Amino acid sequence: MIRNFRGKRVDNSEWMFGDRICANGRIYIFDKSKGGFVDDDENAAYNLCQVLPESVGQSTGETDSHGKTIYGGDICLTKECNMKFLVKWTYAGFNIEDGETLEVIGNVTDNPNLLE
Repeated sequence: MIRNFRGKRVDNSEWMFGDRICANGRIYIFDKSKGGFVDDDENAAYNLCQVLPESVGQSTGETDSHGKTIYGGDICLTKECNMKFLVKWTYAGFNIEDGETLEVIGNVTDNPNLLE
């Protein structure tokens, strides 16, 4: 499975995608695709952005019916029975059987009203 995370930046509310790093009581996303590095010895970082902890979600490794990656915290709609559900991590991992029957319609950070 891809160990990819996403989180909403603290400074400008844009979504970041990459590796999750926890340091000094904060959570950061490191975007390796843009180059840069994290160096523990010199405490230097490039393409490292602090994100809102409540917005962080891990990729499930699955995509929905439109090819969109499904993350923890996404809100999906099942096509068979028109039901909404929140994608959550459990002790057993993510339980998404068939992404082709799902559609990501939002996420709990940007669209909490979708779960009402």
